[in-house]
Amino acid sequence: MKDNAVSFNKLTQEQYTPDSASMTLQKYYLPILQQASPVPNQVPPVLLLGVKGGVGTTTVARLCADPSKVLDLSDITHIRQWVSYLPRVVLITNTTYSGVLALQGVMQQFTDRTQFEGSGFTPIVLGVVVVDNVNCKVTSAVKKFLDYVTSGVDRWNIDFVPSLMDVVDPNEAGITRGIWKEIEAIVAKATS
Repeated sequence: MKDNAVSFNKLTQEQYTPDSASMTLQKYYLPILQQASPVPNQVPPVLLLGVKGGVGTTTVARLCADPSKVLDLSDITHIRQWVSYLPRVVLITNTTYSGVLALQGVMQQFTDRTQFEGSGFTPIVLGVVVVDNVNCKVTSAVKKFLDYVTSGVDRWNIDFVPSLMDVVDPNEAGITRGIWKEIEAIVAKATS
């Protein structure tokens, strides 16, 4: 009988350093759209920016229901990006490991001022919305990771709502009072 040796790719976890040869969080960095405001005489709305696709950005925007205060550009473009005329940003993620990892990459980009100096754009992250859109128990490791990544910023939690999967308009989904309080807090932060 032949000995079929199987080699495994050994993944290692190590602390990120900018000069690290290993894969870094830079793959999660978002592009910066340089564009003048289409309405320069108005206060720009807060940009809802999903850190990756499918985290619930459009649903949160529809629940906020006022694009003059809170804006989701994913209805217009499917490219997730910082927008120079929308400096105030609320990041959106979900409760999956990949969502939190993408959030960590975007937060790293946000804190790396050299990313924005060349563009003359300085974003202001007002907070993070964490959407439970998968209805799975969050593992303690992901919970600790999420707590670590969101430490130091405001955080709003949107719990799983099964009926959101069955309606086109989220306002028809029987949203709990607790979720409406989180939505109200997001809009209040956007208007302050």
